[in-house]
Amino acid sequence: MNGELKEACVLLGQVLVDQGRDADAEECYRDAVALDEGYLLAHFSLGMLQNRLGKVDESIAHFDTCLALDPSHNDARRALTAGLARLGRPRDASECSNGRLWADSDSVGRDYRRL
Repeated sequence: MNGELKEACVLLGQVLVDQGRDADAEECYRDAVALDEGYLLAHFSLGMLQNRLGKVDESIAHFDTCLALDPSHNDARRALTAGLARLGRPRDASECSNGRLWADSDSVGRDYRRL
């Protein structure tokens, strides 16, 4: 049941984004993440929405989670690279785009939160 519910939350979030109801969409994506912390699509969708809304700090954590779940998720890597550059962190952005930030068990999101 939770599997179907988390998917419904993401699908509803996508519809709400299309309707310009970003706050409601964000809530749906958050609900999907709460139902399954490892749901990659929910993290990616939430990160993309937050990035578009200027919540770059928050979006970075979701893109970071995407890459922890799937290091080959190129869309998450590109979005994270852009977010880091937007925050004035060109070196981290460069390393992210080259895939070096995930060479060990640490991650850019955790590093970022320690700054």
